[in-house]
Amino acid sequence: MDGSIGYPCGADIAYFVNRLTQPKYPAVLLGVQICFGNRADGFKAGAPITAIARPNPGLDSSLEAFSFIQVAGMVGALGTFSTYTLTQPLRIESGDSVVGFQANNPPSTYPADQDRTSASQKRSYVSNNGVFRIVDVDAGIPGNFLIRAVVTFP
Repeated sequence: MDGSIGYPCGADIAYFVNRLTQPKYPAVLLGVQICFGNRADGFKAGAPITAIARPNPGLDSSLEAFSFIQVAGMVGALGTFSTYTLTQPLRIESGDSVVGFQANNPPSTYPADQDRTSASQKRSYVSNNGVFRIVDVDAGIPGNFLIRAVVTFP
């Protein structure tokens, strides 16, 4: 991880998600993996978050109308991926999935970590009002959030 994103003035609820395409279909989405960095301006271990997931069969890049499956949790060990298991696995027949987390974003806190070693695939989105924006478009920042989908193939 070599970058971080958040709302400097804070947000009552902030969303940080990746759109991820499964390598084959059908796929079953079992959970979300998130890595939180060990930074003074990041979340601390034990901070409350809600992991979120949603199928996106139409490959919609406008995520405003999405309703997410939610899994309450806490930030695990810093600097490593923690897994948040969905209570109901999601079958993905086509398209991609949207996975990430929502949380309170205190002022001067940057919850989402990025890997900026490669160019952005323009698949990481943020929102503090339900309207999602691609991270790269707003700030010209390369890279993608350290968020993964846990999938299996029946």
